[in-house]
Amino acid sequence: LGEVALLERLIEDLRLLALADAGQLPLYPEALVPAQLLRDAQRSFAQQAAERDVTLRLELADGLPELTADP
Repeated sequence: LGEVALLERLIEDLRLLALADAGQLPLYPEALVPAQLLRDAQRSFAQQAAERDVTLRLELADGLPELTADP
């Protein structure tokens, strides 16, 4: 089951790359708060980092402006 999930993710990644390469990848930009985006990324990779004895640390400046991007 784990291998099937990995293959599904790889296939989806390849599909997205093919769409991007063909210039057909739709983007849905929205306002994002950089600090929250970085916290979410840190949370997403925390387990992998811990398994490798790596500490992820954020040092965020105050008042970072919003950005527009496709999350």
